[in-house]
Amino acid sequence: MQFHRGRLIDHIQLNVADLERSARFYAAVLEALDLPPMEKTPYFFTFDELFVGQPEPGHSISHVHLAFQARDEVMVGRFHAAAIAAGGTDNGAPGPRTYHPGY
Repeated sequence: MQFHRGRLIDHIQLNVADLERSARFYAAVLEALDLPPMEKTPYFFTFDELFVGQPEPGHSISHVHLAFQARDEVMVGRFHAAAIAAGGTDNGAPGPRTYHPGY
């Protein structure tokens, strides 16, 4: 394996309860961000450094917050609409946040 300086994280693995539902959701939001399709198998799907599958026996589903980058506010709106249409929920409408400039 090649070590990549400047990358804090090699990959993120999420364990989900419903792989097909999750695959539909991520396919929709990745398309809204103008990103290429994910790679999908019957057991997991991946996109870049994101790996999503079902938990092995004795393991639980993941509870994490992921934040994706968007080019502009129009793309944020497309992402939000695609996420909601694909079964996602939100914690408020899209708009500026005070986390850091331009967020």
